[in-house]
Amino acid sequence: MVKMFYHAFIESVLSSASCWFGNVTGAQKKSVRRPTLSKSLYKDRVLKMAHNIVSDLRHPLASYFELLPSGRRYRAPLFKNNRSRLSVVPQAIKLLNQ
Repeated sequence: MVKMFYHAFIESVLSSASCWFGNVTGAQKKSVRRPTLSKSLYKDRVLKMAHNIVSDLRHPLASYFELLPSGRRYRAPLFKNNRSRLSVVPQAIKLLNQ
């Protein structure tokens, strides 16, 4: 019962917070007193999400995670607008390529 509650409520809040934290600008980070999500937790959540997307070829975002010919790194997609550049996909690829 506790596990079901965790997956239903707590995990959904944390995953939405990880998407929020990635789109915050430097000035906004300074204005927030206590960030709700630390940088290391954000990295862990994004990496977990990226590994889930890469492992599931039927995932809607799987087409963005394209391996380069070397087979070790992922191709970074080119987005034209700032909203797409700040989305979780390029940030996840950047973390996977580190």
